[in-house]
Amino acid sequence: MVTKKPATEPDYDADAIITLDPIIHIQKRPSLTLGPFDRMQLVALREPIDNSIDEYRAGHGKTIKITLDSDGSAQIEDSGRGVPTGINKQTGENGIYMAFGKVGSGGKFGAAGSGYASSASLGLNGVGTTATNATASRFDTTVFRGGKKFRLSFKDGKPGHFAGDNGPSDKFTPSMDIVEFKDDRAAKDKKERPSGTTIKFWPNPAIFGNESSYRVDELKDILRSTAFLVAGIRIILDDKSTPDAENINEYEFDGGIVEMLDVVSPDEKVHDTIHVNSSGEFTETVPVPQADGTVKPELVTRTVEVDVALRWGNGYEPTTKSFVNTISTPLHGTHVTGVERALSKVLLDYVKSTRGLLKAKEEAPIMEDIKEGLTAIISINQNEPSFVGQEKARLGGTETQKVVLNVMTKELTDWVTNKKNNAALKTIATKVVEASRVRLAARVLKDVNRKKSALESSSSMPAKLVSCAISDPLYTELQICEGDSALGGLKNARDSGYQAIYPLKGKPLNSHGLPLNKVLENQEWADLIQIIGAGVGKTFDLEQMNYRRIIMLADADADGSHIRTLLIAFFWKFMRPLVEDGRLFSALPPLFSVTTTGKTKEKFFALNEEELSKITNKLDAQKKSYGKIQRHKGLGEYDDDVLASEVMDPATRALRQITVTESIEAERVIELAMGGNASNRREWIVATRAILSNDDIDI
Repeated sequence: MVTKKPATEPDYDADAIITLDPIIHIQKRPSLTLGPFDRMQLVALREPIDNSIDEYRAGHGKTIKITLDSDGSAQIEDSGRGVPTGINKQTGENGIYMAFGKVGSGGKFGAAGSGYASSASLGLNGVGTTATNATASRFDTTVFRGGKKFRLSFKDGKPGHFAGDNGPSDKFTPSMDIVEFKDDRAAKDKKERPSGTTIKFWPNPAIFGNESSYRVDELKDILRSTAFLVAGIRIILDDKSTPDAENINEYEFDGGIVEMLDVVSPDEKVHDTIHVNSSGEFTETVPVPQADGTVKPELVTRTVEVDVALRWGNGYEPTTKSFVNTISTPLHGTHVTGVERALSKVLLDYVKSTRGLLKAKEEAPIMEDIKEGLTAIISINQNEPSFVGQEKARLGGTETQKVVLNVMTKELTDWVTNKKNNAALKTIATKVVEASRVRLAARVLKDVNRKKSALESSSSMPAKLVSCAISDPLYTELQICEGDSALGGLKNARDSGYQAIYPLKGKPLNSHGLPLNKVLENQEWADLIQIIGAGVGKTFDLEQMNYRRIIMLADADADGSHIRTLLIAFFWKFMRPLVEDGRLFSALPPLFSVTTTGKTKEKFFALNEEELSKITNKLDAQKKSYGKIQRHKGLGEYDDDVLASEVMDPATRALRQITVTESIEAERVIELAMGGNASNRREWIVATRAILSNDDIDI
């Protein structure tokens, strides 16, 4: 069937093709220049901030102040040279309009008079702050130069002047002319800031939406990182955007990524920081702007300054912060790839060639193992780097990667071959090999746990496990009890439909400070990991658990407390999502029982002395006599019916959910009581001696 074209459909001709003004194009497709929608407003703010940072890096102005106001506006003040206000010979347009109102104009294309010709600048393509202007309802520029003040504003990207300083609703008059005023600031302000540029803008809600924000927490991280990376700069953030905002944050450091690493590292170091500060070069053919407005292909040499700080800690998670010309690159890129490949080559060569590190036929580590516990600060400076997108979250450029790889390979090789680094190198290499062994062991264990036949067959589970009838983990719970003495009564008292029991054999191995491969060598921990069925460490998957909750059943004595602490520390270290999701509990069996002596005997249970006092006071008030108060030491002392009602029955038992706070405290206590720092342990014992009895301390 042939469908006829409707008679009303217009012809597709040349008039159907339209050309958008560059400013309107930005407004229509803002994410092309400002990145993902949820981050566009932050990127719009960063553009003028980056310009001010470039001014400082070019040698002008120390202080940058950012003010976020409650009306949604943002103001950036710097003490640089001030944007040029004269007329450009090439275009006949003034400098403010060209810098902020015209796409494709800027001072960072290599013009010798700009001061940016050879510097590694943050702004690159003549779009950045123009995009901020185009997406603003109002954009004000104030320039201080030569004892005068110059003003030019923009409304929706078009130049002109507002009648007042109240916001976008003020009357606006279109104009290309800059208005010149006498600098009427106080003498102190003039002295502190003789020149500079102030930008204030109101984001257009029609473009950003009412829910968009400057992402203040992320902004603070960016500004703090910049202050570390750019020695001597002073950045002030005055946040007045919300009533409860922490008004003024000031960032000024001596500079240096070694200092920055000390701040961001999440764990305790195991060696001193490795610092690489070097550079390399590559050449490329690029179009270079000429004085007549044309461009000409020229072969240029690019210098890449490489500044990297590396340090391994006693933790397991890697932390990498990367920067290009002080711009944070959260998605990393080729500079990070270059560092990682150099690390992999140099460290793996050392591990493979050093006798005793790897066992015969043992699989070599991979980059994942090298990165375990590594904190890395990676910063490069390069003129005209190739970012992937205007947001500048990821660096491109294969030539940059090659330079970083070559520089890092040479510097790391020199570090490795320096005998004074032997102790640190051995520590690092041992940690990498241990991480590899843990990964391989965990992979094997994960594969075993996820085999359907193994999960469904009771014969595949440890012999000590007393399983339950229901297999759906939504309804089941695993009880971990203290030895076989309690197991018999608990088996009789449980609901075999959904309650499984696993008896420990004495106290479990203290997992604190041990790598996972050592823990997996312990049969009891390996059995428990297999029973839970969700993997361990990095491979742990909450959704794969064979049980909805884990309940610890330990006696109400010092040994029971010790066992609970060891269990909590293990789960927190190797199955943390289980704790964070609220699935770990401790049973609270009654500590005391009271039985009346009348014709009709009644039995009451108390979790602690406070509850016991309430029970005896009530019996005394009712003039009911009772026999000797019984204090129960272990679960093995209870009759089956008591265990059923007071320990196993969800309707009548008492449980305490183990929180993140308690887990952290358990780790702290184990480190204090059983860790390697004897002096801290002695101080703790002395400090707590007054509240402990001789039975609590082996003296």
